[in-house]
Amino acid sequence: MVRDFLQYPCLIAEVLSPATEARDRGIKQQSYMLLDTLQTYILITPERPRIEIYQRRDDRAWEYMSIAIDGIDFEIDDPLIHIASLDLQFPLSIIYENIDFPKQQEGD
Repeated sequence: MVRDFLQYPCLIAEVLSPATEARDRGIKQQSYMLLDTLQTYILITPERPRIEIYQRRDDRAWEYMSIAIDGIDFEIDDPLIHIASLDLQFPLSIIYENIDFPKQQEGD
């Protein structure tokens, strides 16, 4: 299945949606993580600033990291994302640039 679309990816990023989230976290993720060349798999939540990163540590082990911020104020909290396989760092706000999040109600 995956080999029809990808040959030698080192990074795959999926933007989640209610319609595709179960598939993205299930069969697609399992298939992707079997690719020898894949080093990083990222799941991006579009409704709020939250990403999940799986980074390969060796042939069998994956490291999981979830990065999220409460509220939606990148001026107060803008964690750095580090993609080790590409020796790349960038702030979380870059992923959500030009995204207008809905205002949170009190108590949310």
